[in-house]
Amino acid sequence: MVDAKLSKIAEQLQTYDNFVICGHVNHDGDCISCQVTLTMALRQLDKNVVNLLADTSKINDNLSAIPLTDSFIKADDYVCEFDNFCFVTVDCAQNYRIEDGAKIKAKADCALIIDHHELTDDVEADIYFTDPSAASCSMLIWKLCKLLKVQLNAEIAQAALVGLISDTASFRNKNADANALRLACEMVECGASTADVSNMLFLNNSLKTLELQNAFLNQCTVNTKLHYAIGYLTAQDFEKTGATKNDTTGLVDLLKSIDCVNFVCVLRQIEKGDDIHGSLRAKDDTDVRSLATQYKGGGHIAAAGFTMVGQTDLKAAVDEIYNKMANLAEGKLK
Repeated sequence: MVDAKLSKIAEQLQTYDNFVICGHVNHDGDCISCQVTLTMALRQLDKNVVNLLADTSKINDNLSAIPLTDSFIKADDYVCEFDNFCFVTVDCAQNYRIEDGAKIKAKADCALIIDHHELTDDVEADIYFTDPSAASCSMLIWKLCKLLKVQLNAEIAQAALVGLISDTASFRNKNADANALRLACEMVECGASTADVSNMLFLNNSLKTLELQNAFLNQCTVNTKLHYAIGYLTAQDFEKTGATKNDTTGLVDLLKSIDCVNFVCVLRQIEKGDDIHGSLRAKDDTDVRSLATQYKGGGHIAAAGFTMVGQTDLKAAVDEIYNKMANLAEGKLK
């Protein structure tokens, strides 16, 4: 059964000719997948669509093979050419997570949100739809495409499958439920290839990525008693290897692959003096989101992220998070 709000969003999309679609800072495969899939659908309906990147980083190399990504614009560089337009935020709900995209959103005639995270109190939109039970936001975009009655061709299906495979780690995560597999089957039936998407996402590492992984593995700590692990990357690691944020994508899963851990954290500081960014993942029922929210981060119970705003001392950050992970493991996190 399709939620009435998603149907309402489909109706709103039909009434506008011009669209600006924006994803979140530190974009991932699901974010880009949603933007591209929705763009293809709207262009089938002869709509004008512009895609914005929330931050100034380029699209991850392992996502660059997705159609249309070469036309994405940095939000802080974009000067809106539309007099009347609809702004669509995908894969997140908060203005601060779209950074300079929020300035464009403020000029829109209508603001819509499509997301699969738990809603917070600071959501600003004319209509919003979220389904935290969905393994990926691209699943919701796929349903929206069906409501729009566009042709579900191989190109749209492939773009949507990127988000689903990305957010389920190639169907290895707990969120890869029957609904996720059912929609994946629909996408494959429309011409998408699970092999091609998986190869693009997970078997496409550069030498710089492997060098960064080597540095990372030498800076990991595993608590075998409480079954968690933490690893970090310094600004010096990025400078020495020539790697970028995009090369950190698989690190959290690398740490999670250790047999004796239940949940993990990866901390990184890309340039000296930067705030510390963290990614959390769980293999069991540990609620890592509860730790992320202590730093105004968010996500899902088993997958979350955060930024330690104002914290530039990486060693202190590692110690702080390591201790909080111990509290989380013991049920003492406050």
